[in-house]
Amino acid sequence: MKQLLFQSCHICLFLFYFLLSSAMTSPDDLNENVAKAIAIQVTAEIDKVGDRLGETLVKQFSDLESNIFKRLEDKLIKKLKDSVEKGIAELAAECNKKLQQQADEIEGLKFEMAELRDEINTLKKDTIDLQDEQDLLFLSHDNTEQDAKRQNIRMTGVQIASNESLDNVTDKVVQIFNEGGVSIVKRDINQISISGKPSTRDSQTTQQVIVRFSNWSARMRANKFNNKNRQKTKVRVQADLTRHRFQLLKSTQSYIKQKMSAAHGRERNVNDNNKCFAFANAESDLVLRLGDGGFRKFKDNEEAKKLVDRFFNM
Repeated sequence: MKQLLFQSCHICLFLFYFLLSSAMTSPDDLNENVAKAIAIQVTAEIDKVGDRLGETLVKQFSDLESNIFKRLEDKLIKKLKDSVEKGIAELAAECNKKLQQQADEIEGLKFEMAELRDEINTLKKDTIDLQDEQDLLFLSHDNTEQDAKRQNIRMTGVQIASNESLDNVTDKVVQIFNEGGVSIVKRDINQISISGKPSTRDSQTTQQVIVRFSNWSARMRANKFNNKNRQKTKVRVQADLTRHRFQLLKSTQSYIKQKMSAAHGRERNVNDNNKCFAFANAESDLVLRLGDGGFRKFKDNEEAKKLVDRFFNM
């Protein structure tokens, strides 16, 4: 840049000297060829200076432009970076805050779940206790009901005509017992009632009869009827069980049939004395005969199935 200024000053001095010489010399004295040469030289020098000055200015402006854009780019990048970092920091802080809130909420939920779990366990225990109490109350009620039926028997297979009086039915029951070798008189019977719907089989219509004896001795004598008349008549004498005990007895007998069928390939008679069978004794207790292994009382399905399974797995 300094060199261009020096060359510009040199041209200006040359022009000043030329004009001064022209003023002191008349036009006629001036050599035309010299003037042309000087003009050409001055023009060439001006062109050189202009070219160099243009190149220098272009380079200077280009460098200045690059520097300006570089500074703007750096500032924009820095500003953008600062903005992004600030945004990330704020977002991270917000996320951490929310995560902490969620963590606190989770801890609160865990505490509540622990309390609920304790309450559930307490309720389960209370439910079990209540169930145990209910079972005890149910068994107590069942025992009370069964005690009220203690001197009753239920006779099946008794032929009764429609509209037959209870007095005639009583006489018929007394006759059936005596013909079957069991001594029963009319005063041994306290009450007779007809139970259930009539059943027709082999052209014979029969019904169940509930007999309530007036004394325990007569009740025990009546309990021997089946053994004495198993092959003679279809009349059977059974304990007058509560609904619960009757259903338990039937389900146990059905389970025994299934086990016998699986063990032998065919069903066996549940009253086969050489095998396992279930019955109600004179005291209306439910009893299992386990082959030659003796007799075992049972009070629920689970206990009965365990005894039967043990017998068939021996």
